[in-house]
Amino acid sequence: MRQLLLAGVAAFALATSAHAALIIPLDTSNDLNASGAGPYGNVTVNLTSPTTATFTFQAAAGFSFGDMGANINATDFSSSAVSFTALASDSQTPSYTTCINCAGGQGQLDGFGNFSLIENDQPNGFSSSVITASFTITDLSGTWSTVNSVLTPNDLNHEVASHAFNIASDGSSFFDTNGGPGTCTGAGSSPPPPPPPPPTDTPEPMSLFLLGTGLVGLGVANASRRRRNNKA
Repeated sequence: MRQLLLAGVAAFALATSAHAALIIPLDTSNDLNASGAGPYGNVTVNLTSPTTATFTFQAAAGFSFGDMGANINATDFSSSAVSFTALASDSQTPSYTTCINCAGGQGQLDGFGNFSLIENDQPNGFSSSVITASFTITDLSGTWSTVNSVLTPNDLNHEVASHAFNIASDGSSFFDTNGGPGTCTGAGSSPPPPPPPPPTDTPEPMSLFLLGTGLVGLGVANASRRRRNNKA
């Protein structure tokens, strides 16, 4: 029996500067990997300017992607058209509809909550899928200081998500009309781990030595003053 499986993310990659790439692996399935072991793919975010960021969804070998979701950290933004490499064996060419801050269920992606951006290929009934897909987000309400600030966790603590399809033995994806026994997997992300606490300042040995020497000197001076006062 065909199953709808949901997947999450276990790891969060690094981004060390404003223009470094942020890579979010999609590699954890809540069906105990009945769809096959991950990773199912990853999402790469690049900050190209304080107001623009590019997203690339890359499917892992043996998988392809349908719908894509991202929770953008901006109150107002736009998205470019999706450019993609389609899975050649699927019966239809993907056709993405961009949905920004959709109301109700239109902003959801199975099991991963509401996303402020959905790139929706569902009008094709999942009879098409992609190996890679890219688009550009433009912040119309502010700026991003680093690539880590482009995304924010949604109501279920996910930042990105996608439908991922097993590629069947005939080379087509699960929901394609010519497809074989494949699996549809929802792939989502977890928020980045909290930053480590700042290091506590510890006095250097030389500072301690100088402090101690100063206290000893102060004590000697006070003792000498008391002796002079007593003699007087």
